[in-house]
Amino acid sequence: MKKNISKAILTVLSIVFFLGITSCQGGVYYGIMHDVAPEAATINGNITSIARCNIAGKEYLFLSTGGTLYYKGIDSSKHGEWNSYEAIPFSPHHYNYFATETETEGHQGEYVFRVIADKDYIYLLTASFKPDTDYGIVLPETFRMWVKPLANFLTSTTGENKGWTNITAGKEDTFYKNVYNSEEGEYETYFSIFSTNSVQNQNRKAYFRVQTPGTATIDYYQLNGTSAPSKLSNPTASNYVKTNDSSTKINSAFVIGSITYFTDAHVVCTNETASAAATKACLAGITISDDGEYDSTADIYTFAGGSAKPAKLMTAGSAVASLAFTADSLLIGKGSYTSTYTNDGGIERICITDGNLQDKTSDFTNNATYQFTSSYILPVLICADPSKKEEAACLYATVTYRGSDSSSSASTKDVGLWAYYPARGNWNRE
Repeated sequence: MKKNISKAILTVLSIVFFLGITSCQGGVYYGIMHDVAPEAATINGNITSIARCNIAGKEYLFLSTGGTLYYKGIDSSKHGEWNSYEAIPFSPHHYNYFATETETEGHQGEYVFRVIADKDYIYLLTASFKPDTDYGIVLPETFRMWVKPLANFLTSTTGENKGWTNITAGKEDTFYKNVYNSEEGEYETYFSIFSTNSVQNQNRKAYFRVQTPGTATIDYYQLNGTSAPSKLSNPTASNYVKTNDSSTKINSAFVIGSITYFTDAHVVCTNETASAAATKACLAGITISDDGEYDSTADIYTFAGGSAKPAKLMTAGSAVASLAFTADSLLIGKGSYTSTYTNDGGIERICITDGNLQDKTSDFTNNATYQFTSSYILPVLICADPSKKEEAACLYATVTYRGSDSSSSASTKDVGLWAYYPARGNWNRE
């Protein structure tokens, strides 16, 4: 049941770490990719999460490409409007080839693996690195969780650690477990963080999972900002939604109505909007390997709350990596992280008719299919305002791939953030 982070680390370092838009009535393609003039790429690199945050009553999106933290207002609908947030308490990860008075030779700074938030705080999961000269690879040395209150976040940029608190300090053995496997030359991590990332701020909650190495004992905590996390008592006893009857582990959380549910699924989204509570969730199914790894499948399930088991809706073309609701469709990002190189990625969509999800996919009528080919994994899909139809919504997707340029038609220049804006009418680099 351990999570092996070395594959992710190697992917990140090898490639610098590591959605459809019109109504569902037509099946006519918008055109070919060459009809769309490329925008200047401004957000490059691997992006594993996009967090919804509320600052002084205004909604924002936050993400990181590993070193820089970026943000923009939720109502922004133009290319190039992301801002970099400079007030972070560490230098971005880099390699210093020559020792100076302020830096030793070697790996310096921290890499941001994930950005999540609850209604009051933003959290950065980071790691510093060290080389393993015997294996010729780079390994994570120390994980940290940096936390900062969202109140006055954009104006409070000074003081000790620029307002951030390292809640991992002195607690690495308790929570942030990573065990070095000398036989394999890799670290095995036994923790995870996840959040509801709800559209409504009051439903945003963040969680932490930690397993005792060598055992099946798993503890779960709700994060409380700079205060000590609250241990959850037997969270799988109720409100636990399983897509696999053998599941015993929580990988994510979501809210329907006013109830928080936990699930074995890595990928989940709800139809919550800013003005209406969620009535439905969509989840990607899970398969469990012999060594306890939970991996997403191509099966998509729906869940409407209560004690009923999730119902299988359909099977996508390949493993599901991300999901996002709009008012008239469900967007499906695809791709597996277990393959040597990506050949099963891309994007699909399911239309919503009379409030019901269809049990089949429909063609895109813009350039999504051409931009997001099977050579690319889409780790994140997000609709800024899910109350809007695809053609009227601002949509974001993050793109990456496994392998090398020579092993597929993928290109490093495409790794980063993509966006669809109604005024532009196509998917393009952000």
